[in-house]
Amino acid sequence: MANLFRIKLIFQNYADKTTTLRELELKLKSKDGGMMFLVTHQVVIRAATGASVASGELVAFNSVSQQKKIFRLD
Repeated sequence: MANLFRIKLIFQNYADKTTTLRELELKLKSKDGGMMFLVTHQVVIRAATGASVASGELVAFNSVSQQKKIFRLD
């Protein structure tokens, strides 16, 4: 696996939400084109994208346009 980036858990204050989201934003801005696939917890997804996802769902999010689409995997 190349370039692992850990998103700290902000649920139940295990990590500072503001700091964690700032680090995520900087990581997304430093990406030089292409796609990035992140696996994280629902609370981080909601904070970063504004989308609420259930178990078995994923969100495709464009960090430039802020467009998002939720998909369900059955």
